[in-house]
Amino acid sequence: MLLIYDKKNPRGFTLVEMVVGAAVFLVVMMGLYEGLSAVSKIAKVSRLRTMALMVANERLELARHLPYGDLGIVDGWPTGKLAAFETLERGGIPWGVTTTIRSIDDPYDGTIGGSPNDASPADYKLVEVLISCNSCGIEPISVATNIAPLALETANGNGALFIKAIDASGLPVVGASVVVVNDSHVPSITINDVTDNTGTLALVDLPPGALAYKVRVGKSGYNQEETYASGENNIVNPINPNVTVSSGAATQISLPIDRLSTVNLRTIDQFCQGIGSFSFNLSGTKLLGREPDVLKYSQNLTTNTTGSLFLSNFEWDNYHILPNDETYDVVGSFPLLSIPVDPGTSSDVLLVLAPKAPKGLLVTVKDGASGLPLDGAIVTIVGTSTGATVEKVTNRGHLLESDWSTAGGEVFNVDVNNPAGEIKLVSVLDDYVSEGYYISTVFDVGSATTTYYQLSWQPATQATSTGTNSVRFQLASSEALEGPWEFVGPDGTAGSYYTSSETNIGNIHTDQRYIRYKLLLLTEDQSVTPLISDVAITYSSSCLPFGQVYFGSLAFDNYVVSVTRAGYQDFSGEILASDDWQSFEASLNSL
Repeated sequence: MLLIYDKKNPRGFTLVEMVVGAAVFLVVMMGLYEGLSAVSKIAKVSRLRTMALMVANERLELARHLPYGDLGIVDGWPTGKLAAFETLERGGIPWGVTTTIRSIDDPYDGTIGGSPNDASPADYKLVEVLISCNSCGIEPISVATNIAPLALETANGNGALFIKAIDASGLPVVGASVVVVNDSHVPSITINDVTDNTGTLALVDLPPGALAYKVRVGKSGYNQEETYASGENNIVNPINPNVTVSSGAATQISLPIDRLSTVNLRTIDQFCQGIGSFSFNLSGTKLLGREPDVLKYSQNLTTNTTGSLFLSNFEWDNYHILPNDETYDVVGSFPLLSIPVDPGTSSDVLLVLAPKAPKGLLVTVKDGASGLPLDGAIVTIVGTSTGATVEKVTNRGHLLESDWSTAGGEVFNVDVNNPAGEIKLVSVLDDYVSEGYYISTVFDVGSATTTYYQLSWQPATQATSTGTNSVRFQLASSEALEGPWEFVGPDGTAGSYYTSSETNIGNIHTDQRYIRYKLLLLTEDQSVTPLISDVAITYSSSCLPFGQVYFGSLAFDNYVVSVTRAGYQDFSGEILASDDWQSFEASLNSL
């Protein structure tokens, strides 16, 4: 449609045109505002950096005009008249001024302890000034200069100390903070500095002193390592003693530090249920001193009410667990009781607990080459005095039922309380009914990652007159507590039954968290009843410790521990069961 402008009937702007115009104007103005704001910020940062440089140059000029003998740090080394840190206000802004001074051994005329040896290693001084402002929003600014003496250097009988910070792999740690203290010198010496790009801090022209220098090395996010004086922290013979600086010689030490780690520890039972308030000791292997040994880390710890304990800022090491709880013992762990913690890692640790029993023995079975836990290993212990013999298989637990009087299962024509501990057919007058059944309650193994091995019961045989297969079982399993429940025999069909004790359980139940059994009793002679005293299901799950078995309530005795497994040489060892809780390790070599 063609629009013709009419002077006699002029039109104004429509509402849409006004909104669009306003939006365009707003966008333009916002762009201008952001641009001006950015320019203003840049100008402000530039002005602050210029002021910081002026403060730094002011401090350097002061250093340059000091007598060379006064060019040093108050109560530091080299000793002098400059403060290691102070706050100066310039332009209404408080500036933090950190001053570091080092004596430098220039290789031009040789180095101390080198070839040629420099008997006067303090050739000149490096002055470094770091300017910071917490409220300015700018990065700290560092400037440095070298200042040499007017006169020729002379030997003064001092020495040198080279401190190297390394990580767990032996690589240098750059920018590690180093604190060196000598309280025996008058005045006392305190040096705060950092390692260079080779992980080294070189301190030359230090006054000599036997075991006089305490060194501490650390870094943000890293552990701390330090030297100790004899008797400090009850350390008689320190692993890292305080350092000796000798006249005209260079002393070198290396201290290892690395990234801190975290450990998330949980205490559970064999059905994955949390057990809270469990107490134990956790100890590392690193030593601060020998004869007597002083561990760097040894702490008594307790999990919270839900069975969890989070350990942060944890140093890399190999840690060991020793239970000291009054109610529970450790019957297994993931990983094994020796917990390796690598630098900068997060580790999950599970402790599997059981009610405390006197003279408990935890046996761990490992592959001799890889150190990995072995499943399916048969562990037998025999008391040399009592002859008592107990056999268990690693990675396997038992669901055991031996008292049905309060079990709460479904009962039809069976008696579960006459006496308690037996289940048999109901008697009417002087005869037993011909058949009946019992359906167990639901067993929860706590994990869907489950394998069921064998179904067994006691007694394994019945009176002949009861007839063939007078005891029959079926199993039902499910991923959910509420079912469905379909009872089947070993071939996975409803028409088959488990009729022999210690029969392998069908694969249909693998990876099912919940399981229950149905017991059918029949008799051909109504004057006799079949009876059952124990029912057990052998299984493994993610909540049963790998490669470990636990023997509780042992007598005080010396036990022979025998371990066998297909593909490995037989193992035999001995242990005296003398404590309430002990551990024993068996390493098997492959054939």
